[in-house]
Amino acid sequence: IAVVAIMVYFIPNKNLSETSIKSINIESEVTPQSSSAKRHSIKSVHSKEELIANYSRITPKNNIDAIEEDEEYVNTTHELYDKTFEKALNQGYGQTPEVAENNPQVDSVKEALINGGYPERLSPLIRPTAFDSNAYSNDESYRKKYLATAEYGRVFQSVNPGKSIPKTERISPYYQQVAQGETINLTLKSAPKMPVTFTSFDLGKFSNGLTTQTVEADESGHAQVTFHGMPGTIANVNILASSPAASGQVKFLVYTKFNEEGK
Repeated sequence: IAVVAIMVYFIPNKNLSETSIKSINIESEVTPQSSSAKRHSIKSVHSKEELIANYSRITPKNNIDAIEEDEEYVNTTHELYDKTFEKALNQGYGQTPEVAENNPQVDSVKEALINGGYPERLSPLIRPTAFDSNAYSNDESYRKKYLATAEYGRVFQSVNPGKSIPKTERISPYYQQVAQGETINLTLKSAPKMPVTFTSFDLGKFSNGLTTQTVEADESGHAQVTFHGMPGTIANVNILASSPAASGQVKFLVYTKFNEEGK
């Protein structure tokens, strides 16, 4: 299944208070309603020959002949491809629900989209705003603004290791599973009373409604976010987390399963 880029955008109505956030699929023509397009773009294996050719890239030659001769194996695998892709389309793969949450971090993204000037709030490819550790600890207005702003690239901010430098460490398991419509918690340990940012690179969402969330670690250095399995998201979701006041970066891998209705 090809990776599909996802962006958030806002559709202003009569006034700003009625503005809503929606998610869009860049390849919007590939939808469950567009059967000819979905067949062409989504199904990667159309025939026995293509299936064998696909396996030949990853299977030793001495196994290719056996696969070619095993008609039942080929037909079963081909059918599995069909069912998987159909299920993905029926579940709205790549089409996420509206961002309905209202909170300061969502507002910061809205401001960037409507007024411009803050590209770091829209993409992990843009360098985030420099972090001032002293100001965060001693200036309450700076701290509040930092925690109220979403910047995807903060997961790439960390400090060099040192004797007095805390290290960001994963507490919850590296690998977890979540069904669409359900949630799991991701926990790590980092610098106490300092910010930690989690960013998903494969959709889903955190409890703030976005694919990035900044929280503050408690006095023991523990920081936790809740990740939601979302319609439109299936399979592996790669999540990175780090703190600008600690060294290192941790990764979480969350496998999003179809919801019960999609089985």
